[in-house]
Amino acid sequence: MVASGALMVTLPGCLTQNVQYDVPQNYPPSIESADTALFPLNSLIQFPSELEVEADGGTTTLERIPLRIDVRDPNVEQRLEYRLYIDFDSEAPMLTGNAPIPPNPPSLRRELEIFVPRTFLEPEGCHRIEVVVSSAFAGPIGRAPQTQGDVATATWWVVSDTDGINGVDATVCRW
Repeated sequence: MVASGALMVTLPGCLTQNVQYDVPQNYPPSIESADTALFPLNSLIQFPSELEVEADGGTTTLERIPLRIDVRDPNVEQRLEYRLYIDFDSEAPMLTGNAPIPPNPPSLRRELEIFVPRTFLEPEGCHRIEVVVSSAFAGPIGRAPQTQGDVATATWWVVSDTDGINGVDATVCRW
């Protein structure tokens, strides 16, 4: 009887000592052009000429640049967020827009369309549009992810020649 009592005392200790929980791996997101993208990733957008599109039997000028991307993340249930920057300057970062990207389980792909108003691409000259995606950012306006490597970036370049008179030489742009 003493032996069975000793066994009962040691048994619970053995069960709780070796319990381990696996933490799911956090894979970084990736960004690619959507099949329907009017402006694919890494493209040079001539503004305003490429914003003139055929519609309703005539030509109309888009007031917003549609950026269509597919965000892929193996962590299909994970909350993601995008941040939009135009002409990002690390000395004076300015967040142009941000929003959550809802999960789409069981698919790895999340479709996203972001509209950039034409007025954000003034004055004339060279501009850079960047979309940064992460599950969490380190600060309220910056680009750094909370977890190193948990980030994806997409870039578009814009040459803005709004008056069409002087022309903008894209070869002198400092991208």
